[in-house]
This record gives sequence, structure tokens and C-alpha cells, in this order.
Amino acid sequence: MANLSNLQYQNEELEDIKDVYSQKDSNGNALRRNVSGIEHELMTDIDTVEEQQRKAVAANERAQAEAARNRRRYGVQLTGAEQKELTKLGSLTRGATVSGAMNLARRSDEEINLANTLTMTQFLQGGVKTALAQLQAFQDIGVARENAYTKARAGSKRSYYGFLGNIAGTVGKVLGAGGG
Repeated sequence: MANLSNLQYQNEELEDIKDVYSQKDSNGNALRRNVSGIEHELMTDIDTVEEQQRKAVAANERAQAEAARNRRRYGVQLTGAEQKELTKLGSLTRGATVSGAMNLARRSDEEINLANTLTMTQFLQGGVKTALAQLQAFQDIGVARENAYTKARAGSKRSYYGFLGNIAGTVGKVLGAGGG
């Protein structure tokens, strides 16, 4: 069989691409594993709200402890009413600090997750574009091979029938010249 079928040709090209994709990098890791690691990192949801809540509560406790230490150090005595107002104010401040930290964390997490989603989408779109470009190249190669085969076959037929026509013409001339 003189003609390698287009499907077989495409399969050989795909095997070459798979080999490149599976080649090891300088650390001995296959490119596929590196891509999978990036995909995993980008697709993992970021959730820092609870962490920020803990940090805000801890910061409030540190601030209250520091304020109490400073009052003792400088001998500031609060009356009952002042102590009650300070407790109320501290409660409001703690709530505002914690809720503010949680809201900022939510916004930050959302931005990070959206950025990761965008990055992953662009990464996958690039892969799809590359795959479509490869498929188009394979199609172009297949069409070019089919055209070359058809052209060669037509040339072969033309040559074959031209040869037979020349023989028939020569025989006809010989017979026509000798018979007349």
C-alpha cells in the first residue's frame, strides 16, 4: 500500500504530541503532572473568613489586655458607670472589628477566587485553542495529502492511457500506411 491513510497519519502525529506532553521536566516531573498541580491550586476555593475572625478576636483581646495593663500602670481607677460604658463600648468595638474583618476577608476571598477562575478559564481556553489549531493542521495535512494523491493518480492514468493511445496511434499509422 503506497498511501498512508490520513487517519493513520493523524494518529502518529497525536502520539508525537502525547510524547511531548509526557516528557519529564528538569525535576523529573511530567508536564501533565505540573499542569494538574496548577489546575488544583487554581480550582481550590480560598476561604480565610474564619481565620480573619480568629485574628480579629485575638486583636481585640490584646487591645483590652493592653488597656487594662496601662490603667493599672498609671493608676487610673474607673467608676462603676465608666466601667459599664467601657464594657459596652468594648462590646460594640469588638463586634464591629470582627464583622469588618470578616467582610474584608469575604471580599478578598471572592476576588482571589474570581481571579483564579479567570486564570483557569484562560488556561483551558488556551489549551482548547491549541487543540483546535492542531486539529485544523491535521485536517489541512489530510486535504493536502488527498489532493496530492488524486493529482498523482490522475497523472498516472493520463500517462498510462497516453501510452496506450500512442501505441494505438502508431499501430494505426503502420497498418494504415501498409494497407493503402
